[in-house]
Amino acid sequence: MPFGKENFMRISSELLHNCLQNKRSAQNELYKEVFSYLMSICMRYKKDYDTAGASLNAIFLKILQNLDKFKNESAFIPWMKRIAVNHLIDEYRKEKREREKVSYIDDVKMGTSNASFHAQEAEMDADYLLNMIKELPTVTGKVFNLY
Repeated sequence: MPFGKENFMRISSELLHNCLQNKRSAQNELYKEVFSYLMSICMRYKKDYDTAGASLNAIFLKILQNLDKFKNESAFIPWMKRIAVNHLIDEYRKEKREREKVSYIDDVKMGTSNASFHAQEAEMDADYLLNMIKELPTVTGKVFNLY
């Protein structure tokens, strides 16, 4: 059996029951219990602590809103982890769609397309590229040249 936080972090059924009854002190206690575990998951998907914290809060809200659907107390940590990972993947997909939409809109506004970008790349001076290769570390430059 793999050794991870899921195996030694236990959340009492009484605490979960009190959270289901919307007791704020129990919800706060649950938040404190799972904070570091959820934050470690969020930091794997986010670039900085602030965005990871925002995601963690949204995840915790989802956990509280769906706590009535949870049935097996012994599997709470994996259930919570699944919610966290699904939420982070959804956020990633949403951010990716937004980036693509903005990029497309910018291309349309500028009257450019990917073809024009490739044409600009093709016009790069060969001397400039050779100088860039020379600035690489010796081993990296050799690998680049061999490839």
